[in-house]
Amino acid sequence: METGQKYTDLVSNTPTKINYSLSILIAQDGYSFFVKDQNGILFQTEKWASNSLSIAELLKLLEQEFLPQIKDFREAIKQLRVTYANRLFTVVPTPYYTNLSAAQYLQYNTKILATDEVYTDTIKPLDLSLIFIPFTAINNFFIENFGDFNFNHLASNIIEKTHGIAKKNIAQDFTTTVTAFTDYFFLCIYQGDKLKLCNVYPYTSKEDFLYYTLFVFEQLSISPQEIPLQFLSPLNQESALYKLMYKYFVNVKINKEITDTKNLETKQSFIHLYS
Repeated sequence: METGQKYTDLVSNTPTKINYSLSILIAQDGYSFFVKDQNGILFQTEKWASNSLSIAELLKLLEQEFLPQIKDFREAIKQLRVTYANRLFTVVPTPYYTNLSAAQYLQYNTKILATDEVYTDTIKPLDLSLIFIPFTAINNFFIENFGDFNFNHLASNIIEKTHGIAKKNIAQDFTTTVTAFTDYFFLCIYQGDKLKLCNVYPYTSKEDFLYYTLFVFEQLSISPQEIPLQFLSPLNQESALYKLMYKYFVNVKINKEITDTKNLETKQSFIHLYS
């Protein structure tokens, strides 16, 4: 996958030969990140709110929580990757995409401000272009504190991962996957190994979650009694959401990479699937 912006590696004045890389997921309700070297992950943590935050609140969280958390690694961080998880994106077949009109593809599903900058991730295996708006103020925060870096949209990572799942399930008609956050979720549906839909839906209750999922199934003429619904984010089988979804779908799966983690209630357990 090609990311929306190509930056050079970070430059550090530290004399140490240890090189760390930092990967952080920025969502509208908080963040999750890890620091790793050539041997694997050294440190990981997360900070989530119970509701969506304003950009000012996100910046405050990064300044007061994130920066102190990485102070012991900061001087040796040579690479930074930021992944945005917001609703400001759309997917277009690359043959129909042109950079000259990138913002026009977003005008029907999000309000575009004069200060917004539009970027594109290229998903080569599916010949798709994902057009998105990152948080400009958050980008500026990382530039000020780390210098140049790479960033992309979480939906691009999700599409690449779910495409791999769809190819493994090529014998079945449809593959459906869900990645949920505090008040919105990503839904990807494949027919064979071809992407039929990747969209994000808001919800304030488990009933909202069910409504949007059933609505998409109906629009695509997919029977919830025939096609499994696979969660790629933490979902406890004792939760009210799981129990409700299980009433309407023939099979609600929780991805094995998630169920193998020690704590199903944390989000840091699945950022590594997309980074």
